[in-house]
Amino acid sequence: MEPPSISCPQDIFVTSGDGIILDDPIVEDEFDSAPMFNCNPVLQVYPEGRTEITCTTIDVTSNEGNCTYDITVGKNKLLIAYNVFHVKIWYTNIVD
Repeated sequence: MEPPSISCPQDIFVTSGDGIILDDPIVEDEFDSAPMFNCNPVLQVYPEGRTEITCTTIDVTSNEGNCTYDITVGKNKLLIAYNVFHVKIWYTNIVD
């Protein structure tokens, strides 16, 4: 029997302080019409940097499938460029 297929969402990049909504993976199985899945870690707040999320599904016959995606939280960095007549201030996203 074939294991269930599971497709994770695309990698996500956000700036610290931004909110995100995590999409569920797409799970399909030829024998189980509603295979369950679990993704870890699921956190209330993700730290700055990269966090790998692993999603796993198991069907009624105990076949397993998994996938991974990344959530990367970047820092806000204030950049100031100026000349005699104009001052420009903007934020840029950086990842250490």
